[in-house]
Amino acid sequence: MNRTNIKNHSFLVLIAVFIICVIFAKGESNLMNIADTGVIMGVLGTVLTYVASDKVAPSLISGVLAGGVMAVMSFVMPVNAILTFGGLFLILASVIVMKVMGRLDHEHVIMMLFIAGFWVQFCYVQYTDATLRQNDVGYFLENQFEPHHAGYIDYIRHYGWIPSADVREMDQWYHPPLHHLICAYFMRLYGTVFPGLTRNYEVLQLLTLMYSFLSVVFMRRIIRLFDITESTDRIITAFLVSFPIFIINAGELNNDILSVMFFVMSVYFIFRWYKGEKKTLFIALSALCIGLGMMTKLSVWLAAVPVGTVLLAELINTRGRKLKLWGQYLMFGAISFPLGLWFPLRNLIGWGVPLTYIPVPIYDGSLAQYGIFLRLFDFFGNSGYYNIPYFALWSSLFDDDDYRANPVWGLMSFAIFMIFILLVLIAFAGIIYMAYKALKKRRDVALSLALVLMVVAELVSYTIFCFEFPYICTMNFRYIIPVTITFALGMANLYDDPFSGEKVKLVRKIVNSAIIIFAILSVVFYSSLWIYDCWIIQNPV
Repeated sequence: MNRTNIKNHSFLVLIAVFIICVIFAKGESNLMNIADTGVIMGVLGTVLTYVASDKVAPSLISGVLAGGVMAVMSFVMPVNAILTFGGLFLILASVIVMKVMGRLDHEHVIMMLFIAGFWVQFCYVQYTDATLRQNDVGYFLENQFEPHHAGYIDYIRHYGWIPSADVREMDQWYHPPLHHLICAYFMRLYGTVFPGLTRNYEVLQLLTLMYSFLSVVFMRRIIRLFDITESTDRIITAFLVSFPIFIINAGELNNDILSVMFFVMSVYFIFRWYKGEKKTLFIALSALCIGLGMMTKLSVWLAAVPVGTVLLAELINTRGRKLKLWGQYLMFGAISFPLGLWFPLRNLIGWGVPLTYIPVPIYDGSLAQYGIFLRLFDFFGNSGYYNIPYFALWSSLFDDDDYRANPVWGLMSFAIFMIFILLVLIAFAGIIYMAYKALKKRRDVALSLALVLMVVAELVSYTIFCFEFPYICTMNFRYIIPVTITFALGMANLYDDPFSGEKVKLVRKIVNSAIIIFAILSVVFYSSLWIYDCWIIQNPV
């Protein structure tokens, strides 16, 4: 199986990696013994050697050697150190070897970037407990079902189905249940296969790891549909795989990242449908993803903005004269509406719960005392974390955590934050330029418009949400993760500009340098954060 076959069977490869991680990594480094560590590092060594050489025998030998050496080293080093620093060393060494051998072409670079991105997310999951750096998850308690995502999952695991009650009395249980159903039945299966680990809920983080990784994969696929150059593809992929929001969400056990994955996939499939031969399969997959996304989190309805824009554009292009098109649209509604709306309609009919019901956060202090100007424009004052743009940017990198207590991670977080502000400014400029270029050249107009309208809809909805529910938690970037697609494409447009000139070259150098430094710092930060976790336990703030 060569590189092409790996790409063609990437989904099967990912399933195999997931199964290996479930068996040996367990979602928790503290549960890994020496043999587990050897197997995981051996698999990494095998994959890296195979990507570099396309040969099975040397790859297996390399994997055995890597696994053996790392297993021996685990006698004197923490497992987290083996996984993070040992894993990154193997990845870097493989890149250097491929470069020396002259095999580091575009496809190899992309594959290595994805391997590195997956590994950082995986390591983060392994050293992050199911109760650490979470949002609305709560605790998994014996014979108790608290009103958070953990209790929701445990209830379904115990009883087999969602409760028949008014969700307004159960806090986070108001969410549609797909994520919780998957987690609950996965734990039932996991507990059957591994009866000694029936309460190891950390293993669920391997599910969210897959959701997060697939979100990145499909975001990159969307951007590739815009016919960017290989150099732009590489630099934007480097940004996506190192963007901290995907690392953080890989370890979060709420329903956010599954909903993001379905949102992104729905956009990808409708774009494929529009740019191709209007195959029914793609529009059906887009409808399925929107339906399943809304069955995970109702806010996925916002995917209707980019998807609806594309559907409307095709209707205008054909002037509504194609009977097949109308049939596809009816099928789209027949798939997406029942999946997406059965749960809120059930609550409305059964208990009178409004379709748009959201509980008021009871664990967060209100920010209602801060006016519109402070919340929107006081970016640099912000002593109380009340400024919406500031907190959106900060939480996309570090959630709601503050690392200033430690000078090392405090300095790194400041550097990452400042570079990210620069990248966001570049992205905004790139989005404007993208819209101008699409209208001027009449190329990819519908897709560009769809992504621009998506950003507008997401940001307007998010801002209204922040004022209707004036709390710190509602300002979190996790509510608007899909805007990353358009922002990354904006950076790509400035980087990919075909025109010559010193000013254009300067912009290209700035984008290139900023993303590379951002990616390196992000990887270093989240590969070493387990050390900070140990430090903060010994030095509580």
